[in-house]
Amino acid sequence: MLGSSAQSGQDRVMLQQIAALKTYGNCIKKGYRVARDGLDFIGSIKDGELNLHALFFKGLENVSPFVRNYPKAAAILELNGKIEKVEARLTQQLTADDLFYGDEKDYIRRVMMRVLTACADDIEALQDIVSESGIVADDAERIKRIDALHNSMEDRFSFTLAFYNECKALAASRGQELSNVRQVRKLHNLNEAP
Repeated sequence: MLGSSAQSGQDRVMLQQIAALKTYGNCIKKGYRVARDGLDFIGSIKDGELNLHALFFKGLENVSPFVRNYPKAAAILELNGKIEKVEARLTQQLTADDLFYGDEKDYIRRVMMRVLTACADDIEALQDIVSESGIVADDAERIKRIDALHNSMEDRFSFTLAFYNECKALAASRGQELSNVRQVRKLHNLNEAP
């Protein structure tokens, strides 16, 4: 009997060990499940954040209706049109009146060409700002750039008006001198120079 009681003690110990191993196995399964779920969760967070970043940068390429309809964008185009009209009047005055010398006419044309070229550059920059294929920026940055272009265009318009008025005053002054010379010649019965 001794052998049988030792055998049953060993069986009991073995059964306890098997039960402990099954419990340990279940704990390991639960641990692996927790680890796998955690890694899946971390992966979904990472992918989600990556998607958020991608959406954010994609959103920077899109132009909001607020930016497209920003009043200063239209004002830039309007100022450009006004500058072109002043330039056309000045060019017309240069060709109509013979009160400017050749080098003065060239200088006036060069100045106005530089102004018009700068205006064209600003219009191109504005188109980049308000188009989908242009710059990558958020609305605040786009508005900031439009404001800067508007200020630049206002400065050019002010310069153009001042330049036009100076040219007009010079032409008026020279026209008055020419008229005075003609009157003096007429008073003294002098013939016009050939």
